[in-house]
Amino acid sequence: VLVELTNCCNFSCPPCPSDLMKREKTLMPRQLWEKVITELGEKKMTSAVFFHLLGEPLLHKDIFEAISFANKQGLSVTLFTNGALLDEEASKKLLDSLKEGSVVLSLQDASPEFFRRNAAEAFPGRPILSSLGDTFQINHVSNAMPARVGTARLKNSK
Repeated sequence: VLVELTNCCNFSCPPCPSDLMKREKTLMPRQLWEKVITELGEKKMTSAVFFHLLGEPLLHKDIFEAISFANKQGLSVTLFTNGALLDEEASKKLLDSLKEGSVVLSLQDASPEFFRRNAAEAFPGRPILSSLGDTFQINHVSNAMPARVGTARLKNSK
């Protein structure tokens, strides 16, 4: 089940319709995401939730709590992220909160030029895949057009 905790994004990628949507950019209130996740877990409606859609989940102030909460409800969590906010502190929080699930780095391009061109906020332009190497084991990166596709797993995951 897709759960869009936020429709806000820190990027403006050319193929993404996020900038075209008319609805207000906002964060899902804690009370609502707790209700949704609780119901999904209690009613055994799914075994997994996917935090993504048109927003960057790491922009949500409660993302790590939401991940942990979903895992405690017996749900595996897949977090889709552009990775730009995964500094050392956020990576540690992610490792601490995600007990069952995975992280998908969703990148149109991993080059510093891409980040400078498309990041809505200032971004230091560090090579994203190599900077995440301390936290993630990069399993696969494909340069197939139109997008770069990669898979990664947390290094301490079982």
